[in-house]
Amino acid sequence: PPLPKMKAGLWETSTMSDQAKAKGQPARVSSICLDDATQKLLVRFSQGMMKGLCTKNDLVITGSTITGDAVCEVMGSKIASKSVMKFTGDTAYHTEARATYAPPLMGMTEGHTVVDGRWTGPCPAGMVPGDMKLPTGTTINLKTIVNDGP
Repeated sequence: PPLPKMKAGLWETSTMSDQAKAKGQPARVSSICLDDATQKLLVRFSQGMMKGLCTKNDLVITGSTITGDAVCEVMGSKIASKSVMKFTGDTAYHTEARATYAPPLMGMTEGHTVVDGRWTGPCPAGMVPGDMKLPTGTTINLKTIVNDGP
């Protein structure tokens, strides 16, 4: 089945990990200007990246829910992760991901991350599809990174 479609326009994502929460850090907030072509490009790119790093990368799409089960190797650590992403229509999603690291990665043996995304309206003037404003305030265009990549 196809992935749930996200409404074209500006999306804001808020990411919070248990590690950041334990340190009293705020959620990392970024925004991205999406259209249909950009969404498809990002899905293809992420699946391509996973192929090289993961021995398992299963996605199951059931209606508006995507369940992921992956085993990947990053920086010498085997990462086993399970995630559930639930869409509310085409204007919001909530993701919970849990991972274990063996051996520990940067001191972590496990992690839990929550990502909430929501459509906030049309892309503002000066932002084009693929433009992503990072938590630092820097804007990059993901299309140029993906198209210039492997």
